[in-house]
Amino acid sequence: MKKVVIAFVAGALLMVSGQALAESISQVGKKVGGEAIVELNDTQLSNAIIVDGKSYAPVRDIAESFGADVEFEGATKESKAVIKLITTTDGSEMPAAHKLVILNEQRGKVAEEITRRESANTNLLNDNAIIEKDIEGITQEWAKDIQRAKITSNNAIIAENEVLLVDLKAQLAEIDKQIAELESAQ
Repeated sequence: MKKVVIAFVAGALLMVSGQALAESISQVGKKVGGEAIVELNDTQLSNAIIVDGKSYAPVRDIAESFGADVEFEGATKESKAVIKLITTTDGSEMPAAHKLVILNEQRGKVAEEITRRESANTNLLNDNAIIEKDIEGITQEWAKDIQRAKITSNNAIIAENEVLLVDLKAQLAEIDKQIAELESAQ
């Protein structure tokens, strides 16, 4: 009788531990709790699913965005399916397609900053013109001095923006050059 009880307990433990192991490895049949967008440098690649608080993203979309090839070997009776990622470079150089994504993102940010600073300068110049007209109607000298100080401050900001704009435009030209080189090489 003891042997039957021991065999029963041992069998039950094996069954429970096997199920627990299978549940910890496989996501098959689990409920998807949500979705998330997968982005690379603010560019959407695909969507990921969220299961039990973990995100699962499509390997192919991510690997190909980094220039890797993806091969899929289906499951057999002896083994699980295998997803192979094969890098197309030796790792010393980023794939041109990925470089283009990054450079275009940088270009957009630099161009946006140029527009923002040029717009700020235009607004400051308009403010100065309004202040100068206001000064004509002011009779107290101390009030005129306050308005002149505002103009001086605005002019300092304009000058600072102009220096930064020269640098930003040089950055934009360099980015455009790199983009052109990559596009002509493709």
